[in-house]
Amino acid sequence: MDFSNVTRLPIGGPGGTRSARAELRPAYDRRTGMFSLQLWKGGRRLADLVGFRHADEPLSAVNSFLAAHGVRALTVDEAMVLYAGLIQAKDGPNWLALRYPGRCADRPAPSAPGRAARLHRRIAVWWGRQR
Repeated sequence: MDFSNVTRLPIGGPGGTRSARAELRPAYDRRTGMFSLQLWKGGRRLADLVGFRHADEPLSAVNSFLAAHGVRALTVDEAMVLYAGLIQAKDGPNWLALRYPGRCADRPAPSAPGRAARLHRRIAVWWGRQR
């Protein structure tokens, strides 16, 4: 899998059209230790979804956030790529585990608590299958 595309997630139009209507950009603020998502449309930053301590937390709020801005909901595959983008934005051991799933998929990164560890493990296994 090419990891160069996890910093920006283009969201196609309704009905499966491939042209990107919007783009989500995952971010991590090292100063505050918080994850966030930036919604971009037409080359402009439209809105931010902020205030998440763990990388899996924005996934439960992203579809309602997108709906509020007239953007379709994410597919499961897009949500997994978004999660990988959030992990990459923070960097560290979780990113290494996603980068090298064959070596790390059977054990979560030590910093990932409970639910996040299970999600991280599922995504690492899924990501390994996409290669």
